[in-house]
Amino acid sequence: MTVSAFEPIRDYFEANWAGSTIVTYKNTSSGESWLPKNSDNELVPWIYFEVIGTGSELAGASGTPGNRLWRDYGLIYAHVFVPVGEGEDRAVEIARQAGEIFRAAAFYESSDGRRIRTLAPAVNGGSGASDDGNWFRSTMSVEFSYLYRG
Repeated sequence: MTVSAFEPIRDYFEANWAGSTIVTYKNTSSGESWLPKNSDNELVPWIYFEVIGTGSELAGASGTPGNRLWRDYGLIYAHVFVPVGEGEDRAVEIARQAGEIFRAAAFYESSDGRRIRTLAPAVNGGSGASDDGNWFRSTMSVEFSYLYRG
């Protein structure tokens, strides 16, 4: 996957995320002290957001080297963690809200042919407690394709 696809996907998510949930990214700091807690010192939900490239292909046979149309594709994940005891429904609802941002979305369109398209999001029912016993996780995933000239 072209490295440049991550930033517009992240920017699109941030511009459309209406929740107050803390969002963290691969190899970055959330800017919040860990563990995420509210003013009453209670654990609060958070999201680990990641973009994974799964392949790349030439999308058209025409064009000279450096000016061919390429398609990179992959998956966008929003792993939602809620404190154990808050229930599966809360984790699934936050994951569903994150997924709706990307439902059949078209964004990052430019005159040079760059654009990102997404399909339908899927949300799993969640998994058991984390190793430390604090968190229950539900994950949203959605496929994307990124077209660009190169």
